[in-house]
Amino acid sequence: MAVFNDVNSFDDGALLFADNVLMVQNLVNFTGSGSRSSGTRVWLDHGRTSACAGLSCATFTTFQSTIEGHGMTFELIVSSSGTLTSFPADLKVIFLWLSTQTYPVAEINALKAFAAEGGRIVYVGEWDGFLGAKGIAVENQFLSDMGAQMQNIGQAVDCGFHTLPATSLREHQITTGMTAVRIACASVIVPGPNDFALFFDSTNTKVLAGVAKIDVTPLSSAALAAALRAPNVVVAPSSDDPSGRHLSGSMPLRNR
Repeated sequence: MAVFNDVNSFDDGALLFADNVLMVQNLVNFTGSGSRSSGTRVWLDHGRTSACAGLSCATFTTFQSTIEGHGMTFELIVSSSGTLTSFPADLKVIFLWLSTQTYPVAEINALKAFAAEGGRIVYVGEWDGFLGAKGIAVENQFLSDMGAQMQNIGQAVDCGFHTLPATSLREHQITTGMTAVRIACASVIVPGPNDFALFFDSTNTKVLAGVAKIDVTPLSSAALAAALRAPNVVVAPSSDDPSGRHLSGSMPLRNR
């Protein structure tokens, strides 16, 4: 599961830059052993009282045309809590767009199954002043329920548009061929020990996008209730790799 805490990385302004276009292409153009990796449909869900509802906070025509340029079908959906439980067989990628409503157990388990079948989930969050405390909590609960240890800790980093250099990027299929990335006022994520950083801020010290490991084991209602009662634990990045090239741990196919 890929996590980006800056919606502007995908808007028409950022997609004037070839590296951001390539990032979108890499997000939807991947191969794998699961049946969904050969799918041809991409969903962008901007429901759930999205902080970018109706895509009104920016324009995303280039985002759509970039995906359709790969011969894929792009579809905007507006889900409400409890409705995201089944997916067409040809669905390959789901973008979850700045949600401020929680995902109940049935939806979490449906998304776990989607990932186990080779589909990719892309969660787009934001900094706390834009997404709000509720949106940050929804994102972190979603990550936790999906079995990921990654968390969005808020903050506003590199505000105003910034082009982060190659030194901020980390090696991954999503960043293949990229030499920079354009962002605007991103939020900081703290990866877990088995997660991967995709790129850091301009100081090369704060993670702004990453890939979180999903536990595809279905979540029970009892397990969710226990998780909700437990305090949030933020896991610091591993220091096993002093070069900062990536975080420690292997990445199974389901880490899409």
